[in-house]
Amino acid sequence: MTGRYALVIPTLDAGPGFALVLDAVRRQTRPPDRLVVVDSGSRDGTAAAARAAGAEVSVLPPGGFDHGGTRAAAVAALGDCEIVAFLTQDAEPASPDSLALLLGAFADPAVAAAYGRQLPRPGADPFERHARGFNYPAEGAVRRLEDRRRLGLRAAFCSNSFAAWRRDALLAAGNFPAPCPFGEDMVAAARLLRAGRAVAYRAEAAVWHSHAEGPAAIFARNRAIGRLHAAEPWLRSEFGGAEREGLRLLAGQLAFVARTAPLALWRLPLRAALRYAGYRWGLAGR
Repeated sequence: MTGRYALVIPTLDAGPGFALVLDAVRRQTRPPDRLVVVDSGSRDGTAAAARAAGAEVSVLPPGGFDHGGTRAAAVAALGDCEIVAFLTQDAEPASPDSLALLLGAFADPAVAAAYGRQLPRPGADPFERHARGFNYPAEGAVRRLEDRRRLGLRAAFCSNSFAAWRRDALLAAGNFPAPCPFGEDMVAAARLLRAGRAVAYRAEAAVWHSHAEGPAAIFARNRAIGRLHAAEPWLRSEFGGAEREGLRLLAGQLAFVARTAPLALWRLPLRAALRYAGYRWGLAGR
């Protein structure tokens, strides 16, 4: 990929760890032509730190952030860039060539989106470690629409925590949905697949990024997935529902936790119940 690219990072009170992210971006072998930070009114100096690092900073009005809408606006505004990449404020590139390796996916003209591997943070619990291995395996892949018959909804999986998009293809497919409080990356990836483009998973391009989720967070995240599927019913009808992936996740967690941290197995039934209840709750429009 020889064209210009922008890296967009939405922020809100990113904390001291944001300095590590900015430093890792600065040390990339293929640094962005434009580094854009979209801040939601941080009070901890996040915007100032971004400016000091050479970023273009825009500050949203209170309540102005939307996962889909904010990113869609950034894509629309970056007309001088061929590729628009996204990173979250706590996703630290794992090597100096993380971004270059991600952008390498676009050497294939069919690829319109690419996302990289997310590695568990040091000290991650067994559920975090398994989740990262489940969603981000060690081998890469390029997915097309026909893969939905084999992979179901996973064919459209993508994560804007560390992803890049071919701008003209994304705009032609409708950009990110807006408003969209969750899952704008999957909707956009599915739209691109429907348009005949490909989505690449670049396992060699990695960031450090994981979270420990408590019961409330597990329920809320899966309720958000259910709400997304209720708002975009074509995802379920054309790619399949999330139930198959949920069962795969449960089976994998059971085996992984039993092998690596058997004393944590008691948490598995509660986590599974919260995931299922949250998803069905959101899918029902509650």
